[in-house]
Amino acid sequence: MSLPGPSMTDSNFLLRQRAGQGIKEETDGYMTQAVDLRSNKMSLLTALFLAGFLGLAAAIPAEERAVPNPKTPNQILDAVVERAEANIASLGWSDSKNVQNAHTDIPLEVSDNPNTIERLSITGARIVGFNSLRRSKSATFNADKSVLKGTVMFTDASIIADYDVVFSGVGEAKQDVRNGQVTERLATIFADLEMSLENNVPQNLLSYNVRTGNDKLDSLTNMAGSEMAIIHRAGFRKALRELVENTVATNIKVQINKAIQAWKAEATA
Repeated sequence: MSLPGPSMTDSNFLLRQRAGQGIKEETDGYMTQAVDLRSNKMSLLTALFLAGFLGLAAAIPAEERAVPNPKTPNQILDAVVERAEANIASLGWSDSKNVQNAHTDIPLEVSDNPNTIERLSITGARIVGFNSLRRSKSATFNADKSVLKGTVMFTDASIIADYDVVFSGVGEAKQDVRNGQVTERLATIFADLEMSLENNVPQNLLSYNVRTGNDKLDSLTNMAGSEMAIIHRAGFRKALRELVENTVATNIKVQINKAIQAWKAEATA
């Protein structure tokens, strides 16, 4: 992990980012319909039900969309998601998924010492929210229907961890050694994927790329009075987000691929 190094003048710390990357959250489109409530043809109750149904149509979970003998791009991807969800649940990850410990050195520029290091350690981390896997927007076929392209997503996932932070201090910068608990919340996590098809049966994953939507540091304990708090927050946010991204890019990818291979095996049995 590489974070920008802050400079310190007196007791003020400034965090400079080396590079910025705009992240735009992907959202499904929603249908709207004007309803004339003055009309005797539709009661207020019916109008409210219809509006709620149309507003939620884009967010129907995979288990409600999957159909027997799927043929359309959406039906095929929903069926893969349903199988992957079953794999995730069988491993107990629907409740929470433990992840690896992480240690990150943050290079700092303090006074005239450009080689100062702050170490962040993350232990006992677990991710919650892996019970929300679903298709995001519509999937598509290529021209000869041999490749399906689509996106799956998790919504409202969080990673909770214990932390230790050690800054030994240098020059005017005071030593800062702290520990506590930190929570990072990710509104959306996307995996853009392509899979090969044969007679509408998935064969293999061709590509799989993970990206995240909006995220925020939900809580960070034991930071009161820390002059380094802004640096700690930026460091934890980046490190925890990357842990979630790496988990979706590895462990969740494996479960999606297992779902594809199981379907392929059934079709050829």
